[in-house]
Amino acid sequence: MLLTEAHLEGSTGPFDLAFAQMPRVAAYLEVALFGLGFAAVEELLGPAIGPRPTRGGMDVALALHGAFRAWLREQLPPEHADRKSRVIRDFLAAREVADVVDIDDRAILDFWLSQNAPDVEAAVEGFRLFRNAAQEVLLFREALRAALAERAEADGVSMNDEGRPASLEGEMIQRPRNADGDGTATASDPLAMDEWVSPLRTLFAPPCDRVAWLKKEGQRNRIALWLADPEALRPCLFGALPPDPRLYRTLLRFDHFGDWQNRLVEALKTRAGSNSRRVETAPGPGYGAIAAEMGDLQGDVDHVVAAAALALLQAGRLEGLLLAFHRDADAVRAALRDREMGELLRDPLALRGLAAAVRRGERLPETRGLKADRRDEETVEALAEGATALLALARSLDAYVRWLTHQDLRTGQDEDHATFAPRLHAMHERGPGAEARAAPGEGSH
Repeated sequence: MLLTEAHLEGSTGPFDLAFAQMPRVAAYLEVALFGLGFAAVEELLGPAIGPRPTRGGMDVALALHGAFRAWLREQLPPEHADRKSRVIRDFLAAREVADVVDIDDRAILDFWLSQNAPDVEAAVEGFRLFRNAAQEVLLFREALRAALAERAEADGVSMNDEGRPASLEGEMIQRPRNADGDGTATASDPLAMDEWVSPLRTLFAPPCDRVAWLKKEGQRNRIALWLADPEALRPCLFGALPPDPRLYRTLLRFDHFGDWQNRLVEALKTRAGSNSRRVETAPGPGYGAIAAEMGDLQGDVDHVVAAAALALLQAGRLEGLLLAFHRDADAVRAALRDREMGELLRDPLALRGLAAAVRRGERLPETRGLKADRRDEETVEALAEGATALLALARSLDAYVRWLTHQDLRTGQDEDHATFAPRLHAMHERGPGAEARAAPGEGSH
């Protein structure tokens, strides 16, 4: 250490100090410089260095220590979040879950049940509501996936077909970290896509919000149960992550039984000062009713896709071809039979001709689902900007409805009711003798 300041010179001029190892105070200062930055550390130490110090060494040390601790707290997970992470990790380890795809519908349900067993005191708050517990487990799952990807990149390990390092699958539970909420997926493999943005974030932000994509009341909140919406009041199961088709059963539970539990909690709050010993709150519409509602919503979005396709094709925009192909690929292929793709790319008039051909074959609606004046230039731009997000929304709905149509919803709801009802009544009814009295909701078919 070379001391060059004039006021530190000895009788023989400048001198230096050598250490066998770095002093701890020097190591601490090095870490502080790395975390806070040189300018911040210089400002904190300034009053104690120089020929005329204005503050004592202890005051400056305390100020530096406080600033460093504040920075460190921002880098580490909050204590409560860390405890929740440990509880989930211990649960998965006890089940010998060593792979991301093993965190499935059954694992999520069993985790919530384990945290709310009548004879077990919860180790940490935050898992009492099924919706909260499901969201936390999925965030943890994304943290595991991200940790694997980071480890694989650092070690140069190849990834397997499902987006996981082939040789690290047994080490997943030991290396979780916080997820940033921007997870990735595809419809077939929700853990392997490079980028994903919720279509609702695009459709309801400028310039796309110029178009009335969803006109019926409540449709946006319904979709926001599984596609992130920054303005939605209802919780989204997948958070900022894309929907995972392998967890559609959890989505049904999240929708139906999660809503029932929330209403039980609200009923308890409103009756807190009453003499009532029971909370009589029945489940809402069942799985069959949810499926019917999703089918109606799918039809409405399909009409919007068709109307947007026609408007864009008539305006000579290629985005309309993308939407029209999704709406009816056979009709588009028939209309393209005698046309070259290069012609369409070069000539907007050719796209308008295609619009007429597709409309004749498919009877695309003129205005349904969109604002009235689709010839307005700004509206056409909004339609073009939102075309990809609209297509993503339509495909997401198609996938969910397709899954619903292949399920025995009555049996599924009866099985889930037998699991949820006793636990919810035990958790949220006041007084002894609570039991599962409510029958499955009307429309459970």
